[in-house]
Amino acid sequence: MSQALPLYRSMLRSARRFPTYNFREYFSRRVREDFRAARDSSMSEAQQDAFLAAQREKARALARQSTISSLYSHTRLVVE
Repeated sequence: MSQALPLYRSMLRSARRFPTYNFREYFSRRVREDFRAARDSSMSEAQQDAFLAAQREKARALARQSTISSLYSHTRLVVE
């Protein structure tokens, strides 16, 4: 899983690009939870490869959605 750390960081970076607080926090939390669950489980090499492939697809979708989301205006919340 040597490719997991750069992928994890990339996904967190994409999640931080969301201008809306709720989306930003939700996606950051989901990324952390997914990778922690994978780290704590005992997966075979094939399962690790499948996990990384699925996460790469999620990373591409996350990057697309953060770009699209930044194109639209939003109102800031009190917590921001």
